[in-house]
Amino acid sequence: MTGGRLLWAVIVALFAGFAVAGPVIMVLDAARPEQPLATAPGGEIVVVMADLQFQPPTLQVPAGATVLWSNQDVAPHTVTSAAGDSGFIDPGASFSVTVDQTFTYACTLHPSMTGVIEVS
Repeated sequence: MTGGRLLWAVIVALFAGFAVAGPVIMVLDAARPEQPLATAPGGEIVVVMADLQFQPPTLQVPAGATVLWSNQDVAPHTVTSAAGDSGFIDPGASFSVTVDQTFTYACTLHPSMTGVIEVS
């Protein structure tokens, strides 16, 4: 096999592998049981800010729950919604609020960071 044909064979094999692996990973991820809500020592339900994401991005909590956003990233973030703004949350710091209604929020410094708190 010549160098050009070998290169194309490797490229085709990689594409085929990715085409199979992607759906398999998605099915396995969907089959994973839901993770319990992470809680802080004070009993707050935790949303982690890391890798320019809110984790989990959607959180279901009961009315009256306290949600704590913990910045475990290397950059400051905000938790901003129609109801208010946390101000800058520096790396290693946190912000908490007691919730009574469903709302969406975002980081004003990183607009791709969005999340939803669903109150039941």
